[in-house]
Amino acid sequence: MADKRTVVKLIRFTLAESQAVTEHAHACGLPVARYVRDTALGAIPRIPRSNKNAEVIRQLGSLGNTMKQLASVANATGHLPQEAALHDVLHTILQALSTIE
Repeated sequence: MADKRTVVKLIRFTLAESQAVTEHAHACGLPVARYVRDTALGAIPRIPRSNKNAEVIRQLGSLGNTMKQLASVANATGHLPQEAALHDVLHTILQALSTIE
């Protein structure tokens, strides 16, 4: 069984600091006490991905793979075999990035 937390520490924040800590904790989906404890112990809190952006992130990963394949062919042959394809990929990436909230 894990040790029970029994030691209480009082810390003081300015109003602005308190608001910032609260906003960061909520953005990470954590209670303020856990956020402060975790960050004080060296953790780097992560803001969970929004489900709204999950499809865009998946699409960007797929486009990145396509660009890697095009770059591999260009490096091997010395020329870009499908310049139009590269243009389309870049255009699609820019469109996808514009939809991220």
